Amino acid sequence: MKRQSSTVITMLILLISIFQSEGYSQTTLTINASKDATIFSENTSGSNGTGSLFSGRVNRGDLRRALIQFDLSEIPSDVIVTNASVPLIGSRQSGTVDLFRLTKDFGEGSTSGTGNPSQGGNGDATWSSNFLNTSTWDFEGSDFEAQTRGSESINNGSTTTWSGDEVIGDVQAWINDESLNFGWILIGDETTNGSAVRINSRESGSNGPSLLVTFEVSDVCEVEGGTLTGGPFTFCAGDGIDDYIPSDGITLAGNAGSNRHKSTGKWNLSDHN
Repeated sequence: MKRQSSTVITMLILLISIFQSEGYSQTTLTINASKDATIFSENTSGSNGTGSLFSGRVNRGDLRRALIQFDLSEIPSDVIVTNASVPLIGSRQSGTVDLFRLTKDFGEGSTSGTGNPSQGGNGDATWSSNFLNTSTWDFEGSDFEAQTRGSESINNGSTTTWSGDEVIGDVQAWINDESLNFGWILIGDETTNGSAVRINSRESGSNGPSLLVTFEVSDVCEVEGGTLTGGPFTFCAGDGIDDYIPSDGITLAGNAGSNRHKSTGKWNLSDHN
């Protein structure tokens, strides 16, 4: 009899710990660019959607700017982003490049160039249009927020990484509302002739632009108050592993009290103990 009571008490303690702990697990994803392009100041209908990216001022004084975007749809919308970074690989010349958040979407076509523009096709990003023959930028050279997300030095053959609170904030905002995800623009030194740098594009495969995102996922699932009957039950609370509940082992009766979720008022179930 004592042995049975001990088993019941142990089970109750286990169940209480399941309900009372609210835990999080951490995941890091590497996401390759979903589209990128270069736009050119000397040709407002010229574009480069499949070649290398260019940013800065060339010898004759014309400007290049590079656009990049990452598809974050595989990340759940309720995560908390704790870190984010954008590593890019330089492939010619060295120079300083700033990262800014775009405020309009852009198109990537099949045009290709080696630092000079090709005639853009319908939907290409150009200096004057975010989607050629469909819509234009509000300002020549693209629309972006004024605050830089970081100023970094690009060097030939090495990886340069942008990170920090501003980058994390952009990624979190895009995960919360994917309709705001227009990506970033890379703007180099636009005052010095010959300062333009070349950067690997997504057509470079694994050496192309990538975004590393570390985020926390709640291990807590929420259920309405009440009594669960008709078990045995299994449920999965966030980690992909079913948690076995015996047929008489769980009752959620009345108000969840201190164990309730702050905003929903529902019970919290967690794997953490």
